[in-house]
Amino acid sequence: MTRILGVGHDLTDIADTARQLEESGSQFMRLFSSREVRQARRKVAQKGDDLARHLAVCWAGKEGVVKAWTEALGETDFPFDLDAFRWSDIEILSNSKGCPSVCLSQEYEHAVRSSLGLESDECKEVWKISLTHSRRLASSVVLLCSEPSSLYNRL
Repeated sequence: MTRILGVGHDLTDIADTARQLEESGSQFMRLFSSREVRQARRKVAQKGDDLARHLAVCWAGKEGVVKAWTEALGETDFPFDLDAFRWSDIEILSNSKGCPSVCLSQEYEHAVRSSLGLESDECKEVWKISLTHSRRLASSVVLLCSEPSSLYNRL
């Protein structure tokens, strides 16, 4: 049975994202992995719009992931110092059909599992994510779930 452990939602202003991208000396692009940036640039070329729109929705997804994770932790401390947090270790990527997914680095995946007590092979953490954007805003809704590993063994 699937259990929802945490829910995260974020709303990002696309114009603010554009300003951060254009700001001289900005480190904003370092928050994204090379795969995320490459995918965003591909979408810009396909749709004829701007990079800020696609990175804003990606950023909203990253924020949603952290919010779902911290909600799932309850009173337990977050395992990372947010000032030194490597945002690029949380990737928001789309598959060939355009469906978004959450991809964590091995270190962050291990941190999620251990911080939530999902270290046994009996349970697996599963991320569900929905992204959308308008002309002005980008939004994400993220669910952090746990599912018995036996569900995957049957597939």
